[in-house]
Amino acid sequence: MKVLIACCFPYYFIDTIEKNSDEPIIFDNNGVITTEYLTSNNIQIILLCGYDHILSESVMNVARCIGVHFSMLPLGRGPEPLLASWINNEPIGVTLYELSSGLDEGPIIAQCKCPMDAEKETLSSSMELLFERASALISKHWKDISDGTYNTTPQLGNVSIHTNKQAMQIFNLALKMRDRPISAFLEEVQKEYPGFSMK
Repeated sequence: MKVLIACCFPYYFIDTIEKNSDEPIIFDNNGVITTEYLTSNNIQIILLCGYDHILSESVMNVARCIGVHFSMLPLGRGPEPLLASWINNEPIGVTLYELSSGLDEGPIIAQCKCPMDAEKETLSSSMELLFERASALISKHWKDISDGTYNTTPQLGNVSIHTNKQAMQIFNLALKMRDRPISAFLEEVQKEYPGFSMK
């Protein structure tokens, strides 16, 4: 089975897919996935993590679309969810879910919380930890995903949604402080943008 990986760091997921005898195909994360591309390459599953575009309904009808989101959905819907989790003081974690037409609203396949210490972790290290946790989560559930035998549960509980505009407002500051402790980054955000939140 051919699996299209649209992700900024696809190498975290390649081994798991190959171990299941599926064939990973790396997609340019800046490109737009089309039905023509899927059919001409016989793609049956799309795995997305940090993909920059919203999939069309027609694409989701051609291939099974699985998302990796760095928040405990339904908290943290939107771009740059790790930033939003830190800014909003929400639980940090990874969600594996089935895409739907709504933004990050699809049913959940699996989730795991990843508690972190804001004094010890940085944005860089916390992102690395989430990719490692996501890789383990996919490894655990990939056979069922590949076979189409996985179960899902609806997203329940409190919802938080943030926008690209909110994320971009602090993105340069996040890049500048990506290797500083999270606590220092959060202090700087409130210093430069008093009362800022991503809700």
